[in-house]
Amino acid sequence: MADKDQHKDQQKLSDIAKRYPDSFLLCRDTGHQWQPTEAMWLQDGGIERVLACSQCEAQRVQTLDRNGYITGGHYVYADGYRFVGLGRIDQATKALLRKTNMGRLFK
Repeated sequence: MADKDQHKDQQKLSDIAKRYPDSFLLCRDTGHQWQPTEAMWLQDGGIERVLACSQCEAQRVQTLDRNGYITGGHYVYADGYRFVGLGRIDQATKALLRKTNMGRLFK
């Protein structure tokens, strides 16, 4: 049964990847290209900074303590970026996304 479910998820992911925007697919394949865009002082002397991906516009929000150590953070993704209901991205999923991304180059 697990193999059947896994195959079903792979097919679903393949269908999603085919419709995925180029910028999302590139980030899933090669990683985000983070650029600092904002920073603000916090009451405790720490800093909150925002990094934005120049490819897909995802945001990485980080909280730093007064010494510059990262103490927390979260991500904000554009609608449609996340694979809802498919669990974590594993090596097989990454390979499928890479293959789809390369397929778009060989038109």
